[in-house]
Amino acid sequence: VHGIFPVSSAPTTQAPTAPPAPPRQSCSSLGWTRVVNGICGESEVDGACYSAPAYTHTEAKTLCASIGARLCSVDELRADTARGTGCMLDYGIVWTSTVCAGGFHVGGGSSKIQASGPTCHARDEAAFSVRCCSEVTLPISTDAPTAHPTTPAPTTQAPTSAAPTTAAPTTASPTSTAPTSAAPTTAAPTTPVPSAQPTLEPTVAPTAATAQPSHGPTARPSLVPS
Repeated sequence: VHGIFPVSSAPTTQAPTAPPAPPRQSCSSLGWTRVVNGICGESEVDGACYSAPAYTHTEAKTLCASIGARLCSVDELRADTARGTGCMLDYGIVWTSTVCAGGFHVGGGSSKIQASGPTCHARDEAAFSVRCCSEVTLPISTDAPTAHPTTPAPTTQAPTSAAPTTAAPTTASPTSTAPTSAAPTTAAPTTPVPSAQPTLEPTVAPTAATAQPSHGPTARPSLVPS
């Protein structure tokens, strides 16, 4: 009976990944002293010229990014931002960051050769040299990768049991109402008001028509026959 031997897989070697580009650097951080309109330029990258052999746009962009710089635009090269910085590129044709329909514009390294104007070339065309630019004051970068939103792990909150609260019985203290004794009221004596005196009607004096009895002698009747 033949034994079964374990099969060991060959170790796999992972290809090294290129280190990420450093953050953008300002003109002062790069030590570039030629500044035009707030933009500085340079031909040497880490002390080397990249004019021959020619490079693709991706290679040129990567070279500038490796020192914290970027490719110059067509207008910046026309303004002589990198003029006189070496590598004989004032008369050379270099890649720019200016986008065109088929890729990116290439143009003269300075205003010394601008008669023909910039031309459009595909990014993978290996035919041109490299000059780099940066700013005195760096803009806010928009090339930084955006962080993916993280979904927080659900948190399980332990149930909280509220302890029963026993209300202490409240005993109402008896309230004694003090008896109120009404003070005797003494009526003030009333003095009777004297009634009106009866009005006496005036006595009418007897008139002359009233015959006063005569106390003189009464005349006797005459006995003479009529």
